This record gives sequence, C-alpha cells and structure tokens, in this order.
Amino acid sequence: MKELIALTLIERLSSGLLLSLKMSGASNLGANSAGLLCFEVRPAHETDTLLDKIFKYCQVELIQKQMDGRSGWVVLTAAENSQLRAAAELVSSETNASEQSTQVTSSSVVSSLSQEHAQQINRQLRRALVSRGSGLLTIDCRPATHALTIANEAEKSMSCQILQLKYLGSSGRVVLTGSADALQYWTAPNMEVSCNR
Repeated sequence: MKELIALTLIERLSSGLLLSLKMSGASNLGANSAGLLCFEVRPAHETDTLLDKIFKYCQVELIQKQMDGRSGWVVLTAAENSQLRAAAELVSSETNASEQSTQVTSSSVVSSLSQEHAQQINRQLRRALVSRGSGLLTIDCRPATHALTIANEAEKSMSCQILQLKYLGSSGRVVLTGSADALQYWTAPNMEVSCNR
C-alpha cells in the first residue's frame, strides 16, 4: 500500500517562491498558476501510479518529480486551486496517511555578511543582490517538499529574499537573506511550530 509521507497545498505563492521555482527549472510555471500541491509517497514507484490517476481526473501541470530509492515526491500546479484541492483529496484517498510534520534538521544564521561573502553569493547565485551586512539563514528540513512551505511562509511574513531552494534526497534546503533579527525567528524550534500549525 502507498504510504503518504507529506501532503502540502500552498494556495497563494509568494513572488520569490515563484521566481525560485522558475530558476530551478519549472519553466511552465506561469502567472496564471494559482498555487502548488506537493506530496511525497513511499515506495517510490507508486509516485507514477498516483500521478497517472491525478492527470486523468484533475487539470494540473507537473512542475517537479523526483524519485530516490525509498520515496518519490511531486510538485503540481493548476490554473485553479479547486483542481489542486481535488488532486489532494485523490492522493489522500489512495494512500495510507502517515504524514510527517516538518522536522528542521539544521538551521544557521549569519547575522552580518562580510563584503567578500556577499560578493561570493552574488557570483554563485546570479540573480541574488545580497549586500554587506545582510543576514543569511540556511534551513534544512524533512520531508523535502516542506522546504516550499517554509520558503513561501518566510517570504510572506517578513521582508526577506529567497536565495536558494534545493532538494537533497528526502531533505529540503532553503536559503534566505534579510535582516538578521527577522531571520532569527525562522530558526528551530520557532519555525517548526509555525510550519506545523
């Protein structure tokens, strides 16, 4: 039987998350996209079974799909959130629910970037405009798809910029920049409480 590890519906995308997803290869994510549905299932081969059923019954577009040895995860978008909600209901009905809450495996804040460090980040991440004195927050979490929720909520709730969004197997990583005081709130355990409400 299919085991549901994570199921997240983001009904309103922040502009930074939209840009980060486009930069990571989600070129078909447009301005008419309502939101995102992210889910992770185990075993990995069941990802395609679920995806096929979703495509038959819901009008959604695939943004990302990844399968490792144990699990697979998918990110979908649609022109209407009702289609994403229908897809979420289908996933829930086809799986055993054992959803994991967001687990922050590590988080670190650099309170004031040096000029050299800011320049290095700007070179590495071509679209970044990080300046000396900015704060830098790196968050690693599980399940991987929860990185999308963290990035979206952090950008909507404070003035920060999403620098990077990565998936490392079953873990996700979010790198944010902004004022050190604002970023400090999003370190563990505060952030786990915010994401698991």
